[in-house]
Amino acid sequence: MATMGFCDDWKSGQSSSVAWTEKALAAAAADDLNCLTLLDRQRCQAQSQEVEQRMAGGFNGPLVGLPYVAEDAIMVKGQISSGGSRMLANFAPPFGAEAIRRLDQAGLVLIGKANMGELKMGGEESSYFGPVIHPLDAARRCGGAAAAVASDIVPLALAVDSLGEVRRQSAQAGVVCCKPSYGTVSRFGVIANVSSCEQIATIARDVKSAAALLSLIAGHDPKDGTSLPQESYTYDLQQQTAGKKVAVLLDYQTGDYDRRCLEQGVSLLRQAGVEPVEVKTRYAAYAHLALTVIAAAEGCNNVSRFDGVKYGYRAPEYRNMEELYCYSRSQGLGMEVKQEAVLGVYVLAKEQYQAYFQKALQLRRLLWQEMEALFREYPLILTPLAAGSPYLAGEDRGGKLSFRDRFYTAIPSLLGLPAVAFSAGEDETGLPLPCQLFGAQGQDGAVFAAAAALGK
Repeated sequence: MATMGFCDDWKSGQSSSVAWTEKALAAAAADDLNCLTLLDRQRCQAQSQEVEQRMAGGFNGPLVGLPYVAEDAIMVKGQISSGGSRMLANFAPPFGAEAIRRLDQAGLVLIGKANMGELKMGGEESSYFGPVIHPLDAARRCGGAAAAVASDIVPLALAVDSLGEVRRQSAQAGVVCCKPSYGTVSRFGVIANVSSCEQIATIARDVKSAAALLSLIAGHDPKDGTSLPQESYTYDLQQQTAGKKVAVLLDYQTGDYDRRCLEQGVSLLRQAGVEPVEVKTRYAAYAHLALTVIAAAEGCNNVSRFDGVKYGYRAPEYRNMEELYCYSRSQGLGMEVKQEAVLGVYVLAKEQYQAYFQKALQLRRLLWQEMEALFREYPLILTPLAAGSPYLAGEDRGGKLSFRDRFYTAIPSLLGLPAVAFSAGEDETGLPLPCQLFGAQGQDGAVFAAAAALGK
């Protein structure tokens, strides 16, 4: 079996999928971070035994037999997939995500579902199941998938990166998140939010493991209309990185914290023999505004399916259809989701469409052209991922800090670019300083190889 860095360390000398699964289940049962919304012992124990039989028959692979968690926006057939919302708290879908099916085939064991912001539209405090406690500081908040890996419950996780919050949460928890180019991984079976931006990303302790997990789920899927035609992907992490130039965007030096993140990231680049070059852009600082408008517009359309009729939460008392819709949505959806839906309706209204939504699309095109020109000279771009430390309890109510940090995460989401989020060092309190590298669409391997060269 190939060496997979931390994943091999996690196995602790055991060679049994059943033993690895039991180790993860024991850690999950003792979890006091609220990482998971569901732990399916029966399914994963049966799955690990099946994988054990396949391994005994010669089936092998770098990650075979290892347990993982999937964010609750990624559906599993017959298993509650809530998306962190009361609206779907009892929803068991009749089909599962293509990514889950591929990992089943590859011999990985799903132990449960990770907690998340409500329907990917809310911030850290918005989950119906309560917030996730940060694994490095109990006074702070985190995402469930990132916390599950950072606290060693599992070595691997899948999460949906839509507005970049998964990347930020992962780097701030000291783990690695690999986001692929848009269309690389099938979105079939994902609870949709921002359909033109979201992609399933992988989380692990190191780039090698995250990239290996990504290669198992990447490839064309005819069930997804946005899926790229390439049948499979492998990522060469041995590509030469030394001697390359990396653009360091000055647009993101707005305060002491993000400046320290960049300084630490630049230091890692220099140690790897990469030349950092400071660059100022025209449109990058406005990417989060375009993303916010587009996310609200697409999100309000996606959330409109939750009406209390076909599936999901239904209000117990109503006198007519109008009240059924109104009460079910009022009671089943959280405040931040409602805010996003109202904003989406507003920017799509006939009177506002050209002033907001059309302008956001135009800005997306201008940003694409600017990044395209930048990538011709610099194959990689380095940015920080946050304006401050992970959010304290209650600090992100209403999503105001999540919106603030969207400023740093927007470009890869808005343009569908590959990115790697990682910790570039530690602040004075010992918490990770989050950075990301991203590159041109389709250059996933080069981006991942560069992050690996930094020792991540």
